[in-house]
This record gives sequence, C-alpha cells and structure tokens, in this order.
Amino acid sequence: FLFNGKFWLSAVFIAVLLGFASQLRADDRPWLSYLINPSFWFSGAVDEDKSDSYYYSYDKQQIRYSPMGNWFELGNTLIEGADVETFEVLARDFAKDKNNIYY
Repeated sequence: FLFNGKFWLSAVFIAVLLGFASQLRADDRPWLSYLINPSFWFSGAVDEDKSDSYYYSYDKQQIRYSPMGNWFELGNTLIEGADVETFEVLARDFAKDKNNIYY
C-alpha cells in the first residue's frame, strides 16, 4: 500500500494544497470557500420560519433566492437591487422590501 503510486501522488497533492491554503489572506476566503464548499454563497436564511428559499449572501450584503434551499439541483439567483435592511419574507416564495415585491 505504501508503495502505491496513487497513494504518493495523492499525498503530494494534499501537501501542496495545504501549503497553498496556509498562504491565503482573509480576503481570499470566498474563492477558497467555493473550492471547499459551494454553499458559501449563503450566510443563512433571512427568515427560516417563513421560507427556506431566501438567504443572505456570505457577506450579508445581498439576498439570494434558492428554491427550497436546494442550491445544488435548482441553483440560486442573486436578487438584484434588493434592499437588505428592509427585506422581509412574507411566505415561502414571496418577499418584499421598501421598493419591490419578489415572487
């Protein structure tokens, strides 16, 4: 097992990846997080009791829509122009802010 070429190739790859990751700065987080876990787009549900479809972006500066929270199969969409401060979830697929209604 220890002399298996695939094992050593994997070990070298992991060592290089860990060395690379240790050199990243904090502002490289989104890029690194996407490699590790594509769900980094979300920071949490806007109102988990009312909907599993509206989420804060990872930096809580934007709102993203992912039907039923299933970003893997159904994807997610940035809600352009949504006002994060006044965004309110009304029901599973309905929300509003001071300027618009979203459905």
